[in-house]
Amino acid sequence: MSSGNESNPPEEYREVPEDRETLGRGPDALRKRLQQAAKRKQQLTIRLDADIVERFKQLAGPDGSYQTLINRALHEWLEAQSVGGLLRTELEELRALVQALKPEGDSPVPPA
Repeated sequence: MSSGNESNPPEEYREVPEDRETLGRGPDALRKRLQQAAKRKQQLTIRLDADIVERFKQLAGPDGSYQTLINRALHEWLEAQSVGGLLRTELEELRALVQALKPEGDSPVPPA
């Protein structure tokens, strides 16, 4: 997950809406961006291991948001679970097809 330079996280990890060019600059624009980002989020209390929180803080650097990094990591994990489930389903279907095409008496296809 690290890009090698822990103090400068990739742009995709920062809390800035996609349309930031239209929002302008200054404190009012910043407040508007933060309000837009907050609308998509749900506030909750969660207990994490101290070493996990410290690592995300290191990755975020002094000007970054470790909470945004944790959120992004969770999104990526969920995406990986979804892809993994799809691959497992496809492999099961292929295994069944290969088994159906084998002549009787051949050994079954071993599970992955």
